[in-house]
Amino acid sequence: MSRTTTQRSYTITETAALTGLAASTLRYYETIGVIWPISRGESSKHRVYDEDDLDQLMWVACLAATGM
Repeated sequence: MSRTTTQRSYTITETAALTGLAASTLRYYETIGVIWPISRGESSKHRVYDEDDLDQLMWVACLAATGM
C-alpha cells in the first residue's frame, strides 16, 4: 500500500510567524543565497513556502542564534 503525503504551502507571513524570522529577512536570505530559491505561485508570483523550506529556515535560524 502506498502512502501519499501532501505538503502544505505557506505564505511569507505564515512562514515568518512560524520561524520567528521577519519577512524581510526571509527575502534577504533568498537573495544572498543562504537558502535555495523559493517557488512562486503560478498566477500571483508570490513566494510559496513548503515544509522543506520551513525545515531549512529553522536550521538557518538556529545557526544564526548561535552566532554563525
